[in-house]
Amino acid sequence: MVSLILLQANILITLFEYGQAIYPAAWMSAGWCSRYAILLGINGFDTSSQLIGSVDTWTEQEERYRTWWGVLILDRMVSIGSKSHLLTTQEPKEEDPLPVEDAAWDHGDMTQTIQRYVSTSLTEKCSPPPLYREDTLGDSRFDIAYQLFENCSVLARRVNEEAIASRDYLMLATPLAIIYSAIIALLDPYSCPTDRSCGAALPSEKGIMMNQAIKGLQDFSHSVVEFSERVNNQAQTQQDLDKVSPLIMDSLWAAAGQHYMGVERKSRCTISGSIRKY
Repeated sequence: MVSLILLQANILITLFEYGQAIYPAAWMSAGWCSRYAILLGINGFDTSSQLIGSVDTWTEQEERYRTWWGVLILDRMVSIGSKSHLLTTQEPKEEDPLPVEDAAWDHGDMTQTIQRYVSTSLTEKCSPPPLYREDTLGDSRFDIAYQLFENCSVLARRVNEEAIASRDYLMLATPLAIIYSAIIALLDPYSCPTDRSCGAALPSEKGIMMNQAIKGLQDFSHSVVEFSERVNNQAQTQQDLDKVSPLIMDSLWAAAGQHYMGVERKSRCTISGSIRKY
């Protein structure tokens, strides 16, 4: 018997496997959730009534929205963590509805619900400032990567400021950690080309992007350290710990890996420079 509850239960199982770094089980479970959600039809939001019935209340409709977005987020987080697994879900469409504000959902307050969509623009506050750069990256791939980095950096700064100003830092810890994960995943491939040694000359565009990526990884790895310290200070009781999602783990693992690679890279280049001296 198919049901939304069965899907939600397996989402919790996947979260547990992900939080405990149980691979490939977490990836397999995330894939199962994706396919089961598609079977239920909640990925289209207009065909779900065929198997699990039509919705009679706002709560039921919102529950389906949130369940599908949970599947989307899990699929992407598991794929980021594994570094090699492909996504099993479709890309969100511009007309797809987003979940409402968590506070409104938690309190069941329909008067505070504003339905937004994927195409909804960010506010001016969250939009990046105009870019004035003396160097122009010729390769569009590097341009796109740099623009994504700028957008994610602005978003990370805004969410971090809001979290620090909030009375409940842990409520915004998960989205902040996911942004950090995305930034590190974006910059990592550009930070150390596999076909070059650390001292070799690079084409101008690739060299500029590599330097920006290395600096960005250093800066945001330090940001993750500060983030983890704040989470640790805020989560002093079991009730506080229950608010911390396993989805923050990838940012911690990724930042730890970058700190390790930074030490290794510095050591390798120092040794290489010493050898050239002699």
